[in-house]
Amino acid sequence: MYFWRVFNLYKKIIMNKIKGIVISLVVFIIINNTAYTQSINFDKKLGKQNFDVVVKTYGLYKDTAMNIYLNKVGNRLVSSLDTVLFDYKFYIIKDEVPNAFALPGGYIFVTTSIIPIINSEDELAGIIGHEIIHSNNRHSVRQIKKRIIPTIITLPLDIAADIVPVFGTLTSPIKAAENMLFASYSRKFETEADEQGVILAAKAGYDPLALTTALNRLMGTLEYMTGEKEEKSYFADHPYTPDREANIRNVTKNIENKNSEKITKDFNKEFDGIMYGISPDKGIVNNNELTYLKKDYFIKFPKFWNLENHDTIVVSYSPNKKAAYVLSFDDNKLKPEELAKMYVNKLSQKHKANIVNSNKTKINGVEAYVIHFEEISYTDTAYADILWLPVGDNMFKISTISNIKPNKTIDDITKSIRVLTKAEKEATMVKYVSVATAKKDETILGLCKRTNNKVNPDMIAVINGVDVNEKLKEGQEIKIVLEKPYLQK
Repeated sequence: MYFWRVFNLYKKIIMNKIKGIVISLVVFIIINNTAYTQSINFDKKLGKQNFDVVVKTYGLYKDTAMNIYLNKVGNRLVSSLDTVLFDYKFYIIKDEVPNAFALPGGYIFVTTSIIPIINSEDELAGIIGHEIIHSNNRHSVRQIKKRIIPTIITLPLDIAADIVPVFGTLTSPIKAAENMLFASYSRKFETEADEQGVILAAKAGYDPLALTTALNRLMGTLEYMTGEKEEKSYFADHPYTPDREANIRNVTKNIENKNSEKITKDFNKEFDGIMYGISPDKGIVNNNELTYLKKDYFIKFPKFWNLENHDTIVVSYSPNKKAAYVLSFDDNKLKPEELAKMYVNKLSQKHKANIVNSNKTKINGVEAYVIHFEEISYTDTAYADILWLPVGDNMFKISTISNIKPNKTIDDITKSIRVLTKAEKEATMVKYVSVATAKKDETILGLCKRTNNKVNPDMIAVINGVDVNEKLKEGQEIKIVLEKPYLQK
């Protein structure tokens, strides 16, 4: 993948959200031992399976005009491939991490948060070209063959293992939700995608060196956001950014730049209005309180608990990892007791033996159903519950584990679940990118104040590739970030 250092430099931000999962520069592949000698139908199958996972996890950004433009740029690049292996499709997905990645079989994604960092069609083409090469050269499938990395990463840090040696009841729903293989590309494949990607961009009429401009601006953005400088490491899987730039310049020094007419004459306008930062419909965390508009619920976790919010699962656990809380969703067309019986029927005899009892219960006056598990080891006893609780239109399936019984903290978390109020929904805001026009000799600071920009002016300077104190030209276009009620969108 292209922006391999997104995780390393963005970790201070995303570690509070997703611990142990490398979002950037990953390829999502269902576990399979099939070798590279398989036909390209293997890539297509993997891609289709994992496209659904990506969409479910992140959500597509459904702006028709923006997606049409993205596909026009992508298809222009594809038309310059010597051999086209797949029917390529290009998508924008919602994510606060600036990133771009490819799935096997021709599925190419860019996130909403990388778009503001890109300042020209040439830069966009460089990024997409890199991902097309990853897919067309079947890098992920070749990596499976070489057995580079493949490990299953599950949420979160094997909490249960800290309580008892084996307790599958808690970990099973987590593994089911995150049953994906995450693998970063090797240095060789990254370099290959860099070199062939810029050559492809040049053949399609784009400036091949624009990729280096985008790369450096991305690194500047991430360094500002994390406070960490990129460092060169012999042990890193991917090349150091200055080394990549030097290599790209060397590869392109003899390439004649056609500099063909671009698809758009005003690149910034093509993505004017795109969402910036976290998508409210994926849940907003504030002081360990989760407000989830898309599914219409609120839940509150203890102040010092770790909280990881995903699209279909929420995981929280105590600082000492002696208690954990996993919230997921089940079929809201069935009753809690029916779902519990179905769950028990699927358990192994080993796990059934851990069931102490099961019964109907009430949470805030709502009828629910709970299964109590218990496992005794030489050093400790683990108590786990699986609870089905209907709230609003949701059927919550709550998995908890603790080394004490009862656990008032866990009970209080469950009691906090409720439907959002009208006022909460109306108060939720969404940030979006807007293009402002500078006045003569105006600085970024002055422009941000005049336009009521909602993010730090230093960030605005970085994503626009200008100095925060630089005097701007009259009429110069500058991307800023504004805010509006989410429900208005």
